[in-house]
Amino acid sequence: MNDLQTRIHIQRAYKLLDASDPFNADIEARKALKVSPRNPDVLRVLGSIAAMKNDLAEAASYFKKTIALRPREPILQWELARVRSSQGQLDEAIACYEKALKLSPGFHRAITGKAQVLEVRGEYDEARAVLQPFIDEGTESSGMAVVYIRIEQHDGEYEAGIERAARHLADPEVDPVAKVHLYRLQARAYERLGRYDAAFAAYEQSNQSMAVPFRRKEYRERIDALIATFSAQNMPQLKRSRIRSERPIFIACMPRSGSTLVEQIVQSHPKAYGAGEITTLERIVATLQESIESFQTYPACVADLTETHLDRLAKSYLDALRRLDRTATRVTNKNLGNYQQLAMIELLFPEARVIHIHRDPMDNCFSCFIAALSPAQAPFTADLAQMGFAYREYQRLMEHWHEVLSIPILDVSYEALVAEPEPWIRKIIDFCGLEWDDRCLHFHESGRDVITLSYDQVRRPIYKTAIKRYEKYDEFLGPLRAALAGEDAADAT
Repeated sequence: MNDLQTRIHIQRAYKLLDASDPFNADIEARKALKVSPRNPDVLRVLGSIAAMKNDLAEAASYFKKTIALRPREPILQWELARVRSSQGQLDEAIACYEKALKLSPGFHRAITGKAQVLEVRGEYDEARAVLQPFIDEGTESSGMAVVYIRIEQHDGEYEAGIERAARHLADPEVDPVAKVHLYRLQARAYERLGRYDAAFAAYEQSNQSMAVPFRRKEYRERIDALIATFSAQNMPQLKRSRIRSERPIFIACMPRSGSTLVEQIVQSHPKAYGAGEITTLERIVATLQESIESFQTYPACVADLTETHLDRLAKSYLDALRRLDRTATRVTNKNLGNYQQLAMIELLFPEARVIHIHRDPMDNCFSCFIAALSPAQAPFTADLAQMGFAYREYQRLMEHWHEVLSIPILDVSYEALVAEPEPWIRKIIDFCGLEWDDRCLHFHESGRDVITLSYDQVRRPIYKTAIKRYEKYDEFLGPLRAALAGEDAADAT
């Protein structure tokens, strides 16, 4: 009976993962964990859930436990390698891929992963050499093609990449994830060749390949609830944690606003650590009602928070930071949902600092549209009108936070940072309460690996090519412009 229950919960968890719903998947998987705490299938699905939530340390822990129980399965080494790569632990990722290949020499996904890590490190010749035998034989997988096209684009071979992508996209059984990236790589190549109509069409196809429903009515209601709960009248009445710590630094912004750039600047300081898009705060909020045994859902349940509750939750967050780094006096969190959690941040950490990055709305929204962001994290980015709607809601919430919060918020204009880096970098470091260090001006030389959509950018000094990029596509952006102007008011479900 226990085995049957376990299998049912695991199947439900994977279905929820396929629907980009990691939080409900986690609930199902933990039901299985209670029944079968040492079942490797349970540990594996928990690792996959943690990876989707970007809780990479937890994901690595689950995959390592699974490998200990099933050391001969190459797929598990591959899954751990992907997590290590996302953590920026590229040497460890390579080692895991090589272990997978030792167990299964022809394992395409491990070959692809190894080549991708080499490409991320800028070792283009080595990455090409890993893939070349399959390219020459015409047996490359669609995932291999994605990495190889990136290498071709680095070498200026745009037409070849367009043709290679088209061949794989013509395959009705092309891998769905690779399909998204193949369209996006085609779009980048068309853009480099000045063929903006073809580029925009490819970006649209990339988004359509991964689109999930975005319920704008629910999104607006969530913002309404945050504003009503954390109102100017309510904020003074809510309890605060008694734990005082200046260690947490929160970066809040829409996706593609420059959060990776700002985190790289801060973590180039020897007393700072960049934790990336950690989900610890997100998980605290998601489980708050259950954690404090409230009859109200979030955010209304914050009225039931006591100082003891807040102390416990704040300590759990600081403990998570300590597991990531024990020595840094400042640790950044750039989770994409931080802008919705600023009031909770104040309740948990009255001495926390928030760096809010804002960017030209047209540039910001267009950058999201072409970036192939995770639907689980940003479901609104696949459609221009939905993107504009979400951006207006973000602006509305940030205006409210500025009116009601007491914690310090540094507003950083992406355009100003790019135009005059040094004064803004000095201002950011000073705001974090750190003494000046010249290494912060040379953040791109820090030697720390970064694996985000911006990985090819943070290896370079600050650049200005992303500013006004949308203007090349202006004729296609009418729906975005209308939504940003508030002219697209329909409530889609």
